[in-house]
Parts: sequence; C-alpha cells; structure tokens
Amino acid sequence: MAVRADQISVGRGRPLTARVRGWLDRESILGPVFVTPALILLLLLVAYPFVMALYFALSNAFIGRPSEFVGLRNFIRLWESDAFRQTFQNAFVFTGIAVAFKVVLGIVLALLLNEQLWFKRLIRGAVLLPWVIPTALSTLGWWWMFNSLYSVVNWTGINIGLMDPPGPNWLGQKYYAMAAVITVNIWRGLPFFAITILAGLVAMTRCSTLRLSSLQALTGTLLIPLSLRRRNLQRQEW
Repeated sequence: MAVRADQISVGRGRPLTARVRGWLDRESILGPVFVTPALILLLLLVAYPFVMALYFALSNAFIGRPSEFVGLRNFIRLWESDAFRQTFQNAFVFTGIAVAFKVVLGIVLALLLNEQLWFKRLIRGAVLLPWVIPTALSTLGWWWMFNSLYSVVNWTGINIGLMDPPGPNWLGQKYYAMAAVITVNIWRGLPFFAITILAGLVAMTRCSTLRLSSLQALTGTLLIPLSLRRRNLQRQEW
C-alpha cells in the first residue's frame, strides 16, 4: 500500500523564535540582557578613561616614548607651582561663594514662586530663561556688559553715583574678574536651584494636603458612630 508524503509525521524541534522567547521569559536571562548595553557603555566611557587617567597621573607618559611609573612625583611637582596653588584657591573661592548664593537665593525665589501669584506659570517659565539660553549667547552678552570700554554695568553705576568714572576694569583685574565670573555663574545656575527647590515644596504641599484629607476622613469615620451612639442614648433618656 502506498503512503503519501503528507501523511508521514516528522518530529520537529521547537522553532528558534519560540526558544528565544522562552529564554527571555526567564528573569535570570532577561536581566543581564537589559543591563549589558549600559554596562558596556560604562566600561568604555567611564571605567577605561578613569583607569587610563590614573595611569598617566602616576607615570611620566609622553607621546612617542615609553612611560615609567613615578608615583606621586607629578602631584608634588604640580603643588610646588605657584600658578597651580592660586588656581586651587580660586576654585574653592569661586565654588563656595557661587553655591552659597545660589542656595540662598534659590530658596527665596522658590518660596516666592510657591505663592499664589498672577500669571504664575508665565513667571516660572521666565525664571528658566537664563538656564535655557545657549551658553554662547549669554557669554557674549555678559562679555559686552563687562567690557572695559562699553560696559553697561559701569555706565549704570556712574550715572547712579555708585562708581567713579571710568569705572572698574571688570575683566582686567583679578578681584573684579572673580566677582564678574561669580555673578555670571549665579545668574546661570540660580533658575536650576530655584526650580528644584520649588518642585520639592510643591511635592511637600501635595503630600501634606493628602495627609490632611486622609486624617479628616479617618476622623469623620470614627466620629460618626460616636455621634449616632450619643443620639441613641439621648433618645433613651427622653
């Protein structure tokens, strides 16, 4: 008796897509699959440059010649430089003053923006303008404002009577230059501090409102049976 080919049952394995789907359903496999791309980026863009920076810092590596391990000799030589010590001091002064002003002014501005004001959303958007404006444009604007010849800051101060003509050279003297750079940094970073603190205030206000409403609901739930019981007792006395 002849048997047709379509009547012969051939055992086949599971398709490849089904097997892959089964593997991905396992958390022990799916987790590493998702983490691996981010881990590779961290190794290539963070870990490898960090290790190479440590190696270069502790060696006398130079382009075109073999390097040798020198330990902390590079750091000692750098600390003996007057320019480096001055730069180190300037970094601490700049960071400390700028961050202190941004924190204090950010809290004050956040408290003001948290009040009920007219055009509140418009004002909040306008506060973000220094943070949104491209750095190149804001740098050119502030450079013109602190220019020694065409400084609008000096012109305003002279007309008000706060400065004697021709005014200070903001970008040519070290103390004035430090004050100018700190002012620009505060202007640039203040919106970020203010909006971040404002977001925390808004979240705290919402949490307090939810807790108050929950407490009122719980209090009302507890007081209803007590009030009903009191009414029943009063009716029994009558």
